[in-house]
Amino acid sequence: MKKRSGTIVIVQAQKKNSSTSTRSDPEILGKEEKKKLQENSFQRWLESKRQEQIQKRQEQEESQRLAAEEEMVKKETAKLSYALWKLKKDQERKANEMRQRQMKEEQEQQKRVKQQQSKERVSQWMRSSKVKPRPFPSNLGLQSLQGNQPKGFFNPHPWVDPV
Repeated sequence: MKKRSGTIVIVQAQKKNSSTSTRSDPEILGKEEKKKLQENSFQRWLESKRQEQIQKRQEQEESQRLAAEEEMVKKETAKLSYALWKLKKDQERKANEMRQRQMKEEQEQQKRVKQQQSKERVSQWMRSSKVKPRPFPSNLGLQSLQGNQPKGFFNPHPWVDPV
């Protein structure tokens, strides 16, 4: 009998029970057992590969889901930040318009005040100018000393008729 590790014990056990077994050749039994072991190991390997593929697919789906969620979060934060930015700009624009409107109103008020003051000054001048003495011409010599009423133009040469 040939000695093989693991198969000797089985072959000897089968020889003892030769009445129940139809095969008595130890090499045939060894080949069948090897084939079964190979098939079992192949089935285990296939199952582990399937499990790996399933796990890999699940991981990919999970990573895709997480990426999609992150993308949605980014879009939402972008929308939110845009909305906040737009709100801020709208508030700044309104404040600027309000400031400009107030400045325009102040300018109009100042213009009205100046016009009112100038009208009052003109009317005051008109009232006070009637009472004040009129200036006299200083280019008339002694006649200018005769009073503050200026005399009209006096022609020293009398008019001569041409005929």
